[in-house]
Amino acid sequence: MQSTDPAQLVEAAGLRSACDLDLLLFFSRHPRVVLSSEQLAAYVGYDLPEVARALDRLLGAGLLKRALNHGTPGRMYVLEVDHAGAWLAPLRRVCETPDGRNALKALLRERRSPTGTLDRRR
Repeated sequence: MQSTDPAQLVEAAGLRSACDLDLLLFFSRHPRVVLSSEQLAAYVGYDLPEVARALDRLLGAGLLKRALNHGTPGRMYVLEVDHAGAWLAPLRRVCETPDGRNALKALLRERRSPTGTLDRRR
């Protein structure tokens, strides 16, 4: 996939929130990292419950693996680039500029219903 169409990238990646996007971008820059959930939330700038939900979605989609890292308070997170398919590079290119990243975040906000769940009618 070489498309840079925001809607196609959001669909291909299975993104549901801006937090999903920011976590995915964080892990694409740091594909093997040991962090606590609190540290991760501080790095991406979202509250802990929102980061936990986004992590669950990325883990459930097979985009991340998580393991206990003995001797440290954090867990090891590993980005599974094989599961990212051909959409990760175009997603990163779109997000290289503030305008591109903001367009993706606006699309994600637009696709959410007032209750905070994905509006599947679009």
